[in-house]
Amino acid sequence: MTLHNRPRFVPKHFSRFISEGIWRDTFVPHWIALGGFLLFTLAIALSGWQIFEHQKQRIKIEKTSELEAIAELKVQRLVQWREEKMWDAKLVRNNHILARQVGDWIARGMPRDSIYEKLVTRMADQRKAQRLHAVLLLSTEGELLLRSGEKKVSRSHVDVHREDFRQATSILLNRQESYFANICTGHGTKDSHPHLDHYVPLVASRGEGDLETTAIMVFRDDPSRFLLPIVESWPTASRTAESVLLRAGETEIITLSGRRHAVQISERHLRAQDDVVSPARLVLSNQQGVLEHVDYRGVPVLAVVRKITGSPWFLVAKIDIAEIYAPIFELSRNILLIVLAFIFSTGVTAYHWWRKMRASYLAGHYQTELQRQMLEQRFDALTQYANDIILLVNAEGRVVEVNDRAVEAFGLSRESLLTLDISDLRPARDKEVSIEQRQRLVKEGSLLFEANFLRRDGSDFPVEVSARLIELGGEWFFQGILRDITERKKAEEKIQFLAHHDALTGLPNRALLNDRLGQSLARANRYGSRVAILFLDFDRFKNINDSLGHTVGDGVLRAVADRLKSCVREGDTVARLGGDEFVIVLPDLREAECVAPIAEKILQLGAEPYVVDDHQLRVTISIGLSVYPEDGHDIDTLLKNADTAMYFAKENGRDSYHFYTQDMNSRALDILQMESCLQRALANDEFSLCYQPQISFATGKIVGAEALLRWHHPEMGTVPPDQFIPLAEDRGLIGAIGDWVLETACRQNRSWQQEGLRPILLAVNISARQLHQLDFADRLAHVLAETGMAPELLELELTESVVMRDAEQMVELLTVLKSMGLTLSIDDFGTGYSSLSYLKKFPIDRLKIDRSFVQDLAQNPEEAAITRAIIGMGQTLKLRTIAEGVETEEQLRFLQREGCDEFQGFFSGKPLPADEFARMLREDRHLLP
Repeated sequence: MTLHNRPRFVPKHFSRFISEGIWRDTFVPHWIALGGFLLFTLAIALSGWQIFEHQKQRIKIEKTSELEAIAELKVQRLVQWREEKMWDAKLVRNNHILARQVGDWIARGMPRDSIYEKLVTRMADQRKAQRLHAVLLLSTEGELLLRSGEKKVSRSHVDVHREDFRQATSILLNRQESYFANICTGHGTKDSHPHLDHYVPLVASRGEGDLETTAIMVFRDDPSRFLLPIVESWPTASRTAESVLLRAGETEIITLSGRRHAVQISERHLRAQDDVVSPARLVLSNQQGVLEHVDYRGVPVLAVVRKITGSPWFLVAKIDIAEIYAPIFELSRNILLIVLAFIFSTGVTAYHWWRKMRASYLAGHYQTELQRQMLEQRFDALTQYANDIILLVNAEGRVVEVNDRAVEAFGLSRESLLTLDISDLRPARDKEVSIEQRQRLVKEGSLLFEANFLRRDGSDFPVEVSARLIELGGEWFFQGILRDITERKKAEEKIQFLAHHDALTGLPNRALLNDRLGQSLARANRYGSRVAILFLDFDRFKNINDSLGHTVGDGVLRAVADRLKSCVREGDTVARLGGDEFVIVLPDLREAECVAPIAEKILQLGAEPYVVDDHQLRVTISIGLSVYPEDGHDIDTLLKNADTAMYFAKENGRDSYHFYTQDMNSRALDILQMESCLQRALANDEFSLCYQPQISFATGKIVGAEALLRWHHPEMGTVPPDQFIPLAEDRGLIGAIGDWVLETACRQNRSWQQEGLRPILLAVNISARQLHQLDFADRLAHVLAETGMAPELLELELTESVVMRDAEQMVELLTVLKSMGLTLSIDDFGTGYSSLSYLKKFPIDRLKIDRSFVQDLAQNPEEAAITRAIIGMGQTLKLRTIAEGVETEEQLRFLQREGCDEFQGFFSGKPLPADEFARMLREDRHLLP
């Protein structure tokens, strides 16, 4: 650039400064800055890639462990199932008398004599006891001799399974061991559901240790009832995960279970490719392991192959690779967008910073040149290149030069600005401060401060001023560089606000609450007034977050905050402590009685419906109140006492308010002490069970019992259940206690049977916390296996309100429990909100009429009508009914007349210790009058 073609806003001496290349020797060139930025970008990319690969490997390891755990769990359940079936088969195989009778019967031409009737009855009993689809009796050549459980089946019914029978011949006849066939569907008849045949040889002793197979009994099971659900179910949410049961042949594998994905593959016999590592190759080589391969859909998967111990079966659990890495890919995409935005914004910021620094650098050199040239021009390129406002003011305070940014910021033309005094650009309120700042600048030579300047429309904006005193051509000037800090001030104000306010609702937080409450207490102490503190907590607010999500919960909190502000005066304080806890401070009160109407107003407004994201919700509030100075003289004491009163309101029905009293403090200490003792009660063996007999109206004898929990504390004595059980539920201790009750009751019932007492049904109450445990069914199965108690002798009593709280999920869980052979009953029936449609879906056996209906049968026609309706409903749905709390003969006669099946209560016997109940059961008395 030469002096002749320089832009009009660059003075000639500054053009010389550029043309001579002075700045190039002292400022970073653009290509170095660009190179540094590219290296920075490359470093971010490489770091991101390394993190991505590391996370992929971690996710793969975690998913492999999860897949192995699921496969191991399924294998354990399958092994347990096979062992149970093998044990049943062993009992039949070792019955040499039966085998000899069958052999003799076949030899005699299979007449319809007593042996025939005995076989038919035994096979029917065997089928019912083991819940089999059918029981078949075959000759050693595979001919069908007898059947139980299948209708209209020809003698060639088993011909379809000849291949299985041939494979089983060596095992059945030579080794005389039972044999599981493959899972098959249909036999060419209308009966086309899956079958799993278990061939069992009937072995007779022929003397001197010789054994002979006289016939073959086939236990035909329906694998879809238990076996296939174990294989095909998946314990966690997954779009692609599945498990398949396989059996190895000589050169191929046989698929025993169905596939989850709807792919047109009809072959159940799969061959392994020699050059491909796949589950088929592992199964054929009798190995197990973890591998990645392409499955039958042509989709890459991660698979775990596990052998079913003691069988030729294998379990393959697999999940799509795409699903495994989906979260990390989704996260990576989002992070990539953020990083790209960050790099872009960083680049833009760096570019502007570079330009600004370059401009400032050039400006500094230009200023020196300007002084040497005796002020040929008072102001020039320095201001043109700057992004900040630059003003040049003479000693009298007159503006003598501005840059383009100043014209833009003030909204005035350059000519108008040059006619103004610097004080004209400052608000009138800052006049004295402006004079003081000018005096300091003259004294110190430079000054950095914050100030407000006026726009053309009269509004002001904050700036950071860097001012210095300079001499140009023998005259002194004030040079001011003004940086607009409006956004920074807004950020500081927001930070200041958030430091004292709740981010979600905008209400004061605990810090600001303590400050205002402290001021209110000081003012009340000075003027003799009162201060009321209202401690608010939502009732069961956790249910909203758990069922509808935190977004809806946050919306409710904001709506409640708005309503609370409308309930109080302008000088009152509404604060949020966190979660669903709010505190209201009412200062300057003359009488404590004026607080009650405000609390009632809050309860009334709070109970009105809230509409959040198309959800209409009702929320009730419990309120505790404390008043200064009666209930405390400091912040902590008043808040603690209000909190105590709030918990008292919750314990007494919720949706109410209570003033703090000294008795509440004692009650709180008692509850705290009881909670501490309750936490140690299990370890100290302070719990015991009593058993209340359940009497049949039909026989008048004991048919069952309910296990009832008792707590005997060494100091408090016998603690009533209605005191410690709600506390255990509230503090999360009911799960461990419930597990203890379940195991203890099962052991006791098993002990009675071992003593020779007749089997009875033992009922155990199941808490909501136990029922919502993800592994409740597995834990229950473990207890039954550990104690040796038959599942058909255990009844689970489920509270009506708990079952209906999540009816769809409960249908699925109760179906699993019912499939285990358990008896299920609805406890306290009639006190909740059962839906008849769901009641039909629940696989329950009994309805238990709540004692509240039984107590007033004689005096209250409504209670009698409800009881009569429950009994009628049970009869319609083919459910047994049992009434609890029967204490009078009049109640007994009513229930017997209406068709109730069973009853329990003090009329027949109070809850008894185990030994006394055993004595009563041993007497086997008729207990009806």
